[in-house]
Amino acid sequence: MGCKPSRREGFLPTRWVVNPLVGRDSSQRDGLYTSRRVSVDDSQPTPHYTEPQTLGKELTAAQRNFPQITFEQIAVQSRTCSVGLYGPWAARGGIAFLRIMFSFPKYYPELKPPLIEIERSSDVSARTRAFLLKSARELMRDHVHNCKPAAFESCC
Repeated sequence: MGCKPSRREGFLPTRWVVNPLVGRDSSQRDGLYTSRRVSVDDSQPTPHYTEPQTLGKELTAAQRNFPQITFEQIAVQSRTCSVGLYGPWAARGGIAFLRIMFSFPKYYPELKPPLIEIERSSDVSARTRAFLLKSARELMRDHVHNCKPAAFESCC
């Protein structure tokens, strides 16, 4: 009794992660897929968003705002965290688990994006993992380059 998302035209694995997070309030984040598309480049902040003042506050806000993501480890002093989530990244659109590690440099988010690493998994092809990693890194880099706050929340 597995949950298998359907493949549809224009679907991107990273869109599944970005759609629930960019430009939606919590009432719109409940489903695996929704029909409304959201631009990653949308400069509008999410509803009810207030800019966190510290990394700890940003991570706490992300944990509260995105219950579908499991925050496995948060270490504010060492500026790292790891998260786990399920999504349609396995072969033939099957559901797979990903563990993503973030390391936040001293000048995050003003000057530098976090470093991101996705754990290797036999359920996710090397090509899909590379695509997700490249997309997440570009998204974070764009947020820093465009001076948008809370780059981490945009990637989760």
